[in-house]
Amino acid sequence: MQNLERKLKLIGVIVTLGGLALGVANYLQTARKDAETRRIESRKQFLTRQLALYTEATQTAAKLVTAAPNSPGFTQAKTRFWELYWGELSMVESRKVEGAMVNMGKCLNGSCSDCSKNDLEHCSLDLAHACRQSLAESWGVEDWRY
Repeated sequence: MQNLERKLKLIGVIVTLGGLALGVANYLQTARKDAETRRIESRKQFLTRQLALYTEATQTAAKLVTAAPNSPGFTQAKTRFWELYWGELSMVESRKVEGAMVNMGKCLNGSCSDCSKNDLEHCSLDLAHACRQSLAESWGVEDWRY
């Protein structure tokens, strides 16, 4: 009889410990999911703003390449390019995007020797590719990788 009681007590302890372990495991899993959700939510505004500014920067670069050099469209695009360059794009850009913006800026202000329309076109494409690569890394989307 004592042997049966010991076995029943042991089974009770095992069930209790198992339930406790399961409860701790569930708590930890929920805590990890909550932390991941908070991490994603905290990055959401940054990523959305980055996407919007990268899109605007590449559109502005395309206007600089396609507009006639003395047209109002070119002048507006050049003004916006420098606003992005010196302002809000700096808050979200990667090093590669920064480098592409610097190269395009040099081409625009004549700092590099012999910057032609063809060079400006290459700068625009380099900027778009740098933005795409940066977005692929930021958003974790393999299809965007160049």
